[in-house]
Amino acid sequence: MTGADERLPGKSGYRREMKRLREHRRRYYPAMEMLMGLYSSASGEQAPVDITDTAELPVILELLDIGYIDADALIIQKRFGTIERCLYTVKYPLTGKGQYLYKKEKSPGAVIKRFYHKIFDGKQTV
Repeated sequence: MTGADERLPGKSGYRREMKRLREHRRRYYPAMEMLMGLYSSASGEQAPVDITDTAELPVILELLDIGYIDADALIIQKRFGTIERCLYTVKYPLTGKGQYLYKKEKSPGAVIKRFYHKIFDGKQTV
């Protein structure tokens, strides 16, 4: 066996899938940043804040499922299995795991990496 014959059949699919997952994970930071911005700028009289129409809503719900966002920070109103409204209660949104990821992504190395990808990939990444 030589060259291409030695490759595992699913190896390129595995790499493609891992790249897709990494690119999807880059969307976590902007969603966390949005919630932290709401947390720092909102006062008690403004609570709860409707975030149903934001582009980050699917990512926010994913972060909630993973455990990066505190379940008490969101009020999700469902009807017949679909989400009708999602309200942010202006409570501190991050769990311990979420706070770790947020601080890690806010580090100077991560900022430089995002800048690099923005310049050379032609798209903004996280």
